[in-house]
Amino acid sequence: MKKPTKFLCRAFLFILVILPIVLLTGGCVSRDTIVSTHVDQSDIYQKYFISGNREATTVNAFFLVGGDSGTTVELQPPGKVEFNGKIMEKVPPNFAAGTSYRAEQKGYSSLFEISYTDSAGKIYRNRLDLEAVEFAANEPTAFVLHRLQDNFIPVSRTAFDSTENLSLVLSNVDFQKDDTNKININLPRQFNSSKNALVIKAEIVRKMLPGRAILIMETSKSGSFPEQTPTGSGFRATYAAVPLKVQIVN
Repeated sequence: MKKPTKFLCRAFLFILVILPIVLLTGGCVSRDTIVSTHVDQSDIYQKYFISGNREATTVNAFFLVGGDSGTTVELQPPGKVEFNGKIMEKVPPNFAAGTSYRAEQKGYSSLFEISYTDSAGKIYRNRLDLEAVEFAANEPTAFVLHRLQDNFIPVSRTAFDSTENLSLVLSNVDFQKDDTNKININLPRQFNSSKNALVIKAEIVRKMLPGRAILIMETSKSGSFPEQTPTGSGFRATYAAVPLKVQIVN
């Protein structure tokens, strides 16, 4: 059996490591890097991206000078960053971004603890919670969505605080090339009166032709941490539910 070529190895590296960073940061993080002992510690901005699903949780951390899109900082001892009690690994600069830090864990827990120690030994400890939301109707057979009547889909929770967002996308699988057939539709967050199910209106489903589709749901939260340098901090946390297979019918 032939060994993988350098091209394939680089392609896998891009897909598994670099591409997620590009998508998370929107390509707005500098590729330049400076060591932390060369800057004023109070000028370092913290930036975190946490993404999770039922299988795993990943966090990417950036430390920057010059604001949230400034030059990345490589932490020098005693500088370090920990996620849920474990030291995050340094990701060297690449064409997508400068120095960053990454951690992964199996499964998903709704509470995250992040501890950042700057190179002067000052510690910033923060906690973040984002409870997962899953479809309660995730059955082996496809869930039926009707085009002529409103639809109710049970979910694991319907209570959200003011900092949380829930995004829903209905994506057609058996689409046809037709201007009247929408491929992806962003759905409004709407619950029934008993607050135990999502409501998907018939007039929205009618924008798609009958056939197979999937319903994609993501919960997210963003903001800044209480413990931060005078320069500030920012985070975005997301949880992706297991997509729900649906069958669109009249």
